[in-house]
Amino acid sequence: MKTFFNYDITHLNTFGINAIVETYVVIEQKSDIAEAISLYSTPQHILWWWSNVILPPIVQWVLWHICISWITFLEETWGYRVTVWAGENWHDFVTHTINNWRRWIENLIAIPWYCGSAPVQNIGAYGVELQDVFVSCSVYNTLTQQFETLQKNECNFGYRDSIFKRMPGKYIISDITVQLSSKPRPILTYKPVVAYLQEHFAWDQDQQYIAKSIENIRWSKLPKPEVLWNCWSFFKNPIVSQLTWETLQMTFPWIPLFETEWWYKLSAAWLIDQAGLKWYSNTKVGTYDKQPLVLVNLHQATKLDVLDCVHTIIEKVFEKFWVTLEKEVNIW
Repeated sequence: MKTFFNYDITHLNTFGINAIVETYVVIEQKSDIAEAISLYSTPQHILWWWSNVILPPIVQWVLWHICISWITFLEETWGYRVTVWAGENWHDFVTHTINNWRRWIENLIAIPWYCGSAPVQNIGAYGVELQDVFVSCSVYNTLTQQFETLQKNECNFGYRDSIFKRMPGKYIISDITVQLSSKPRPILTYKPVVAYLQEHFAWDQDQQYIAKSIENIRWSKLPKPEVLWNCWSFFKNPIVSQLTWETLQMTFPWIPLFETEWWYKLSAAWLIDQAGLKWYSNTKVGTYDKQPLVLVNLHQATKLDVLDCVHTIIEKVFEKFWVTLEKEVNIW
């Protein structure tokens, strides 16, 4: 375990906000978790990479950075169980499984997370969610002060949601286990993926090609933070009732919809666009020109600048559609 005081974390948050944390703790092995709690109490926030947070200029609490990194494969009759430690970079992990012909998560490539944070948000993209392959995770229970194993059904996964998000601070994830396969099972139902493969005549391509295609699609719509500071998708796609959907459809017959057996999901990007905010900015923060769901740091933005932009977008969308956008990014 390493501890730093008054540590500059500007380079660690992808929105590029200048920030100093008063106490910064680096967790390098499982035993560090109990030691860090004994020294600094239960952490208010645990982060692996600051891609989903807007920071204040001074972070006045203890921040943990979990750096435990390792991957193990267990071969079974019906496939592979893969355990990955919390500090492993998610994109690198997906790439590693692809290079070793372990399938089912290629659609989740190029997501800017660390593996320990993936269950918190139940990350998802292009028709696949983490819960589709999730088996279990090892956690440190800060109430019992013991390590436990939580099975998939105990994690209460939902759309961009989980027990870890609803009960922050109770569990500290040390590793996760997912179920993969050596047999192809491509998920090619998402419209942008279908269109891309049709355009490139690539229906018979292998897992590597599909993963590369999805990565190309992602970066054609989203800016890389090393080029333009951002937190990727800033708002969730709203989940609405059938009554709300039918009411909206009468007024806006062309409104896009993602429908399942249980709920109706709207496109937050479409709502923002139709509210006249596709190229909106307050000079410091604005919507990305290729994807209005993404907010970008235009010029030395602060937390207050972000709040101003977010408030305007939520207000304008609600005025037109009577739908309240929910932030996917945390604002501290």
